[in-house]
Order: sequence, then C-alpha cells, then structure tokens
Amino acid sequence: MTFNRLLAKVLDLLVVAALTTFPGWVGDAAGLTYALVADGLFEGQSLGKRVVGLRVVGASGLPCTFLQSVQRNLTVAAGVLLMLQRVPFVWWLFWLVGALVLVFEAFLVATDDETLRLGDRLAETQIVVAPRLGAPRT
Repeated sequence: MTFNRLLAKVLDLLVVAALTTFPGWVGDAAGLTYALVADGLFEGQSLGKRVVGLRVVGASGLPCTFLQSVQRNLTVAAGVLLMLQRVPFVWWLFWLVGALVLVFEAFLVATDDETLRLGDRLAETQIVVAPRLGAPRT
C-alpha cells in the first residue's frame, strides 16, 4: 500500500501543479486549496486516491471530512506554499525547504509501521483500500 499512497500523492501534486499554472494569485490559491481539501472530496478520495483505489477515513471509520482533510494536509500545503514562493535570489531556498517537507512526509509513509505520516497523526486519519475510479460496483 505504501507505493499506492505515494503514487496517489504524486498524482495529486500533479493536479496542484496544473492548477498553479492559472495566471496570477488565482492559480496559487487554486493549487493550495486543492492541496488542503482534496481528501475531503468523493467520500474521502482525492483524485489521486480514486485512481489508485485508496480512501482516507477518520478514527470512526467514516470517510474523511473537509476539516480532517485540511488538518491532515497542512504539512503538504506548507511544503507546496514554500515551493510557490518567488522571492528574488532566494526562491531556490524556499523551493528546497518545501521539497524537503514533502520528502519527509513520504519518508514517514515508507518507514512507519502503520504507514502514517505526520498529517495522519494530526488529523487522526488513516488510508484504507477502496474501489478504484471506473471499477464496477458490486
């Protein structure tokens, strides 16, 4: 499941990157908003999680809410926000720190016994297997 989690996050970050291409602050706001609320969509499935067949659930076992999504994705959104900074001469430093935040979260998923990252612990959520996008309903 670790590979699927990382693949889902990469797909979601591609959505964030695509949204940030809209002109001006609108693109940055759209990308950051998606990064925060994505896991509250589609009954706990961001677009990336729908594609690979995962779902975020809370401690109750119910699908992730928008509030839980914001809580669990604060760390990812902070990394994305840092990477979006365009400060002259030191933009690369912000980008590097933002990338390190994302790498650290990926490291936690890969090495934690329960595959929980910092955001999961903050929001008391976990990832479970769910039907993939386009899978027949049983």
